[in-house]
Amino acid sequence: MQNEDSQISKGRVGTITRLSVACVALVGGGTIIGLSGSGVASASPKVHWVTFWNAYNDVTETPVMNGVVIPAFESANPGIKVKDDTLPYAGMLQKFIASSARAIHRT
Repeated sequence: MQNEDSQISKGRVGTITRLSVACVALVGGGTIIGLSGSGVASASPKVHWVTFWNAYNDVTETPVMNGVVIPAFESANPGIKVKDDTLPYAGMLQKFIASSARAIHRT
């Protein structure tokens, strides 16, 4: 039983590592804010969500991100879905600071 627990734990670490690498590959010019999903093994595949903050422009960059890049990423990484959150550039620093403060407060 302990060996099985060890293998499940290693599987979770591997999944988290793969998610982290995939997220870094997606980021490019934006910021990944959160991953959600449980590490508990189940019969049906669990969908993990990534929130992607960016300040791309709505005319040329956001349509490419939403129409090409994110669908290609999701196709290459089954079980990972991306929520694109385009923010005004002027508000990004404040959003980063507020998010960091919440993360520090939670620990």
